[in-house]
Amino acid sequence: MMDVNYRYSKTLLHWCQRKNIPYIYASSASVYGMGKQGFLEVPASEKPLNMYAYSKFLFDQYVRRQKISSQVVGLRYFNVYGRGSSTRAAWRAPRSLQQPAQDRRRMPVVRGQRWIRRR
Repeated sequence: MMDVNYRYSKTLLHWCQRKNIPYIYASSASVYGMGKQGFLEVPASEKPLNMYAYSKFLFDQYVRRQKISSQVVGLRYFNVYGRGSSTRAAWRAPRSLQQPAQDRRRMPVVRGQRWIRRR
């Protein structure tokens, strides 16, 4: 979990910064904990619920400490639907919001220190 949600996110952030490409990433509303202190981006409100939330929270903190040269946006979703999720229709995202397969092929893949282009 830390490899994908923290380390790989850092790698993508730096790649985007070098190319001057805006970076939009999915954080998680679970970084707010149970929300007893509200849902604000302040330390008093950020109490990650579990390891998944903690991994997202660490990356949010990392981004805050960086000198950013291109636009970076972290979205703290409350519910996301996709492959491997519950099939409850009420939680499904409209098809227009789902990432097309051709976009996923263009994203670089990191293997160690090398970038590999998906085919």
